[in-house]
Amino acid sequence: MISTALTPSASRGAPKPKTQRPDDDFWPAARVGWFIILGFFGCLGTWAAFAPLNAAVMGDGLVKVQGNRKSIQHQDGGTIRRLGIREGSHVRQADLLAVFDDTQARAQVEILEKQQIQYLAVEARLVAEATNAPSVVLPASLSGSRNPTVADILQEQVNEFNVRRSALAGEGEVLTKKMLQFQMQLDGVEAQKRAVNERLQSYAADREIQERLVKKGIATRTRLNELERAESGLRGDLDAQLTAAAVSRQSIAEVTAQIENLSNERKGDIAKELRDVRTRLAEITPRLEAARATLEHTQIRSPADGTVVDLKFFNEGQVVRPGETLLEIVPDNSPLTIEARIRVEDVADVKPDMDTEVHFTSYKQKTLPIIHGKVAGISADRLTDERSQVPYYAVSVDVDPKELLAAPNVQLYPGMPASVMIATEGRSALQYLLGPLLSNLHTSFRER
Repeated sequence: MISTALTPSASRGAPKPKTQRPDDDFWPAARVGWFIILGFFGCLGTWAAFAPLNAAVMGDGLVKVQGNRKSIQHQDGGTIRRLGIREGSHVRQADLLAVFDDTQARAQVEILEKQQIQYLAVEARLVAEATNAPSVVLPASLSGSRNPTVADILQEQVNEFNVRRSALAGEGEVLTKKMLQFQMQLDGVEAQKRAVNERLQSYAADREIQERLVKKGIATRTRLNELERAESGLRGDLDAQLTAAAVSRQSIAEVTAQIENLSNERKGDIAKELRDVRTRLAEITPRLEAARATLEHTQIRSPADGTVVDLKFFNEGQVVRPGETLLEIVPDNSPLTIEARIRVEDVADVKPDMDTEVHFTSYKQKTLPIIHGKVAGISADRLTDERSQVPYYAVSVDVDPKELLAAPNVQLYPGMPASVMIATEGRSALQYLLGPLLSNLHTSFRER
């Protein structure tokens, strides 16, 4: 067996092999890693600077009837006598919902109606007297009434008309008789005056004849003196008759004036009474209308077809305060809207006609598609929740009816909860990240 071995001298003369250092493999890999990292962050920065991210304002709300529910209130209040509905009852327009005790209202109406009938009957009687009608012509609103009270009032005025007409006729008859008496006296005086005139004419003719005879000396003056005395006496009688005739004419004129005054006074009294009764009618008519309205309001009727909700009174005999709400009615087929609450800080980002996404939380999200809508309105001022005292703005959202029709498994009801996302102006991711920092920097250098 032959073995070979290197001697120390031989080994020193042979070349040594080259060894590889660890740094020779690290730097190329490090450069690749740095390029990857820089590329990743460069792409991320570019995406953050330029890629738009949609922003949205969130809000919770409820489905409401457009125009809100119809609140049923009682203006005057009172005691419930009958209640004809329950919570959830469906009613038609003008259906009777509740009846209040109407004792006082009905009594007031009856009192005012009786007064109105009284005034109308008096007016009819006065008109008949003013026009010298033979009878009282009743107004159409009363002539066909079968109410015994109305009949009694009308008969009372008819009797009054007959009595007053008889009294007036009696006074006129008395004055007429007096005038006839004075006329008869005047006629008698005129007859006597004519007789005296005839005798005077006869005596005057005899006196003239006697004067001629005396002048001729045929007769004495004694007969002439007798004729003159007789003629003078007749002239005195004639003067007396003239005075009596004047007195009779004066009496006739006075009676005629009395008759005219009686008629004028009667007309004046009737006109005054007519004005008074018409004034009272004008005053009582609005009072009666108000009393009838109060009586009518004791029966509460539905203003529209709908469903009774939020019923606050359930038993007969309960007392309702004036203006207190009895119940509410959700009208049928009324358009529905979403009323959502958003934070006060977000109101500046919300504008009318902005696109929205509505999620109805009562339904399972797997079976319910997203319903789109638009912002219909924003409250003019911020509101405050009565319980939590948290301020908010109310936003009305109208959903797309076509999308609702396309989702037959969706049935909206007033009061149903909903979540609303209002799409606002988009910003980049970098703006989202740097926005708070820049805002703080903007204000930090202004603090003192």
